[in-house]
Amino acid sequence: MTIIPNSFQVQAKATKWLTWKHPQQLPTLLKPYPWQTIKILGEGTNILLLKSLYHEPIIQSHYKALHYKITKDEVHLFVGAGYHWDDLVQFCARQHWWGIENLSAIPGSVGAAPIQNIGAYGSEIKEVLTKVLVYNLKKQTFQWLKNQDCQFQYRDSLFKQLNPNPFLIVAVCLQLSTRYRPNLSYKDLKHYAEQYLTPPYTPYQIAQAVRTIRAKKLPDPTQLGNAGSFFKNPLLTQQQFTQLKQRFPSIPYFKEQTKYKIPAAWLIEKAGLKGIRKNGVGTYPKQPLVIVNYHAHNGKAIYNFAMEIRKKVYEAFGVWLELEVRVWE
Repeated sequence: MTIIPNSFQVQAKATKWLTWKHPQQLPTLLKPYPWQTIKILGEGTNILLLKSLYHEPIIQSHYKALHYKITKDEVHLFVGAGYHWDDLVQFCARQHWWGIENLSAIPGSVGAAPIQNIGAYGSEIKEVLTKVLVYNLKKQTFQWLKNQDCQFQYRDSLFKQLNPNPFLIVAVCLQLSTRYRPNLSYKDLKHYAEQYLTPPYTPYQIAQAVRTIRAKKLPDPTQLGNAGSFFKNPLLTQQQFTQLKQRFPSIPYFKEQTKYKIPAAWLIEKAGLKGIRKNGVGTYPKQPLVIVNYHAHNGKAIYNFAMEIRKKVYEAFGVWLELEVRVWE
């Protein structure tokens, strides 16, 4: 049996643990198993394990290919699913390639990035991803999915929507730029750059700025078990937002086309849930959107705590928080 790596640091094991270093291994490796039973794991940084023992086959990528081609002011990258995401960000930033520097210090693998449509500080991976190479577990064939095929939404994608998901991500293709294009749309990052940096900025400077800002707000998962933001920021309709703003005039929001994004952290804090603890689990005192594992040994305690938070926020504001973390039952 193999211990399943996970950033919540809960204790769970797998009876069938599969790894691969090259795509050619996949057809033979996966053929013995019904495709619907296969669980795909990145680095375990965005999952909550509810069981202590998993009998389903769990597969993890160790495929760390990195190829790139520069044409005029564009950089085209092919990156294996097992490449560590932040290592890729740092590499690209040091090359002075713009596009993913705002996604610095996000834990996890490259293969997991499209599943979540990872985003931070005004950027999302969907903005630079051109296509994804996948292995179709159901058809036992390789295929390419273009950006639009992935159905990217806020912290969501085709890969999360399908259950079971037949697509094992093999590699991603990104298009970055050598042209000067810093994204300072996020208030905290803009303020940091204006206070501590001198333009023209470099991608590496922006990446390090993001790292510094994140470190002040978020706990290190190697020191305190967590998976970053546990909930998504809710998107409200015009009617929902108007009703809420009448009750809470100071509520912060971001307009996104016809919807209004409300910070989940604000809702949690205003509901009186910031920094609370129960059964070895709590909301992080510096950022209540993060649920941390202080000393719970199983994922059920974390899940039950999260459901209590969700219920109390609904009782206070009439808003149901959606999970950003993926739950393995």
